[in-house]
Amino acid sequence: MKYLPTLLTAALLASCAGQSGSSLTPTVPSDPSTAQTASAPVTSSETLSSPANQSSTSTDFPGYGGGSAFAAKGYVQVGATTSALFGPLAPASLACDVSNNTSHNSVLTVKALPYVLSSGTGDDVVTSTRTATSGGVVSTSEIQGASVLNGLIRATVVKAEANSSANSGGASSNEAGSQFVGLVVAGTPITVNPAPNTKINLSGLGYVILNEVIGPFNATTGTHITVNMIHVVVNTANTLGIAVGANIVVASASSLFTPTASPYAEGASAYSLLAQGYAGNIDLSSGPWASAAVSCRVGSSSNRLASASTPVGVLGTMLNNVDTTDASTNGSAQATSNTASVNLLKGLITASAIVTSAKVNRTASSFTRSGSAQFVSLKIGGTSIAASPPANTRINLSGLGYVIVNEEVGSTTATSGIEEVTGLLVVVTTSNTYNLPVGAKIAVAHAHAQIIGY
Repeated sequence: MKYLPTLLTAALLASCAGQSGSSLTPTVPSDPSTAQTASAPVTSSETLSSPANQSSTSTDFPGYGGGSAFAAKGYVQVGATTSALFGPLAPASLACDVSNNTSHNSVLTVKALPYVLSSGTGDDVVTSTRTATSGGVVSTSEIQGASVLNGLIRATVVKAEANSSANSGGASSNEAGSQFVGLVVAGTPITVNPAPNTKINLSGLGYVILNEVIGPFNATTGTHITVNMIHVVVNTANTLGIAVGANIVVASASSLFTPTASPYAEGASAYSLLAQGYAGNIDLSSGPWASAAVSCRVGSSSNRLASASTPVGVLGTMLNNVDTTDASTNGSAQATSNTASVNLLKGLITASAIVTSAKVNRTASSFTRSGSAQFVSLKIGGTSIAASPPANTRINLSGLGYVIVNEEVGSTTATSGIEEVTGLLVVVTTSNTYNLPVGAKIAVAHAHAQIIGY
């Protein structure tokens, strides 16, 4: 499944950055007034390597880090529902990185009318370092000539900086290096750098938090921090026509670093449904629903939803759990997905419940893995399917394509173990009455676990 690693990376990065999982992919409004442009890229270099193929000497400080930075983004938050407005613009990120590495993204101008206008450059950089005695990540976002809300908030320079590091004495994070130059809010110049989380009311609109610092969160198991230099919250109907509940973030940087007991990185993720390429010929997606993920740290995560209605079907109760451990002599990663009342493609595929599990264990430098899928009352095209079908059972779907039941993919090497189980994987190979384009994929009850040496 070529699309899964990309989504796994995104989910794991969110977990690394201390963000909570979202059960619904935000939608972008069609209102042209919210259109964004990021013109004339200066540079845009990808992460130089991935956790799976990074290597280091045994004398390096044991641990791994990650971070992200972006120039601006906007979203509407109403209760538990989040909808995207624009961005993140010019994003740079590193995930689960253990080597000396850099991710960099810059643009000459950034526009997202009528919310944010930067007449100068936006420059975002995330850098990781590791030596024999320490490791760390520095993330920066710097904007020249920022203007927010038609000039209500202006600054010559806005710079967010998030620093996370660790050594034998512990792990810590800070926002040193974050600053404003030429800051003006509602016509009032602010000549000193605002203290963290300075809140200023904006008449007839809402408020702004300047130098917003989330964290630092410091513990023996790791450290992380997020810095948002400008965070506008709209809570009042206004003449600008910006929706109540809108959030506008300008110059954001996050970083983390996790010391480890061994030179291995554990990770796990699970979700109940992910569909891609379901709408016409546009590569749209739904999900991942009820996703849970842990990476770049030892811990656990879970996500539960009562139900979901998606463009490709409906689901009942969804519960996904992941857990990782790490010690000098052993480690583990495991994920489970439990999804009830599955009804895909107008009853073509139904099941009372689907439960999948993926596990990887390490003893010293040896790896074992296992996976399983259990089905309750599974029917495909009206035909009942066994509760425990063999791995990678393929069933043709007339006039559509095929479905793989209990898809299992995994590997063990001298330095890693990976196990991935998907209860159902529908692949569209021909034109059909469901309006699904050729190449569309639907995955249900997905569990992924891995341990990778570095």
